[in-house]
Amino acid sequence: MDEDCSVQHERELREAWQKASDEKVLLVQQDLVRRLEDMNQFRRQITEERSDFMRREVYDREIGPLQDRVKRLEIGAGEAAGKTAAYASIATIIIVAIEVALHFWK
Repeated sequence: MDEDCSVQHERELREAWQKASDEKVLLVQQDLVRRLEDMNQFRRQITEERSDFMRREVYDREIGPLQDRVKRLEIGAGEAAGKTAAYASIATIIIVAIEVALHFWK
């Protein structure tokens, strides 16, 4: 009888251990599924964000020539402003010279 109790007790312990082990495996599986879902959500988010940005080679190909053109236009506008200022200065000097000449001519 003592042996039957011992065997019964051993069986109960093994069943309890098996049940605890199964529960632990289930919890680990659930956590793994949650982590994989989070990872997939993160991947979807990154994919969506990638579509918001222009690839570097497209930028270089499309925007590079535009930047060169803008630079040339800025240089041209600066040169035109400089020429205008120079012409205005020359015109002022000529007018002042004429005024001085007319003042002393009388």
